[in-house]
Amino acid sequence: MNVMNGPPPHLWEKYDIVHIRFFTSKDHGTKPAGVLKNCLKLLKPGGYMQWDEFDAKGSKILVAKDAIHTSHVNTLAQQIGNYDQLS
Repeated sequence: MNVMNGPPPHLWEKYDIVHIRFFTSKDHGTKPAGVLKNCLKLLKPGGYMQWDEFDAKGSKILVAKDAIHTSHVNTLAQQIGNYDQLS
């Protein structure tokens, strides 16, 4: 299902809970309101929506042991959100 086109009518009002994740971190070519409107079509009346997003700037990566190789994690972390390198 393409969230930008909206769900097909046979799925409207079929779900008690709709969970979406990482929508604002992607370029959908529209504002989040359009995504939200399309996802709300899936909910039964009185249903719930859960929406999770990743907070790259407020997250930390912790290393359990000094011997763990972290260069790939450092590269990934820098690409997704201004992390300091792990020591």
